[in-house]
Amino acid sequence: MNGESTVDSGGPGARRVLGSRAVVEERPATGPADPAGPVTAHHPTPTRALFDSLVGQWALSRTISGFGVFDGTARFRPIQADVLRYREEGELVTATGERGPAYREYFYLLRGERILVCFTDTEPGGRVLHDLLPAGSGAGPLSASAVHHCGRDVYTGHYDFRAPDRFDVRIEVRGPAKDYTIRSTYRRA
Repeated sequence: MNGESTVDSGGPGARRVLGSRAVVEERPATGPADPAGPVTAHHPTPTRALFDSLVGQWALSRTISGFGVFDGTARFRPIQADVLRYREEGELVTATGERGPAYREYFYLLRGERILVCFTDTEPGGRVLHDLLPAGSGAGPLSASAVHHCGRDVYTGHYDFRAPDRFDVRIEVRGPAKDYTIRSTYRRA
């Protein structure tokens, strides 16, 4: 990974807020007819709404199977129109009782209907952890899965965006010397 944390903590996901539909509104009759016609107000697509809804602070609770637990906060901060900087900070408690501060950072990029979770050791979009294509049925929750290969290790991420104030991420890590699962729950702070 990018070496910024004491543990592979995986990348977070997001939540669904709005559906996708354009609405046509009539302009108010305040003068002569406007030759441009009606104004079209665009509602964000589900992926855009999901991305925008991430901004702010979240309470984060994580278990790392066979290793320990992490409790802290996660914050998504816009740095460009389609780029968020993610930072989590908190306390890691190992299975042996050791305690210490831990943090991790990512970039989240919106690219069309995809959300890229990227490492911060390069420019945004340089190294991708997970390339997510959120999908769902109708107005229901969105979810996405993606795979990242790091040498002989594989990081499979499952992102469930269940409600406006909560989302869950499960990262399964497999490799010659790795076999564990990271489960993270985010709740709006």
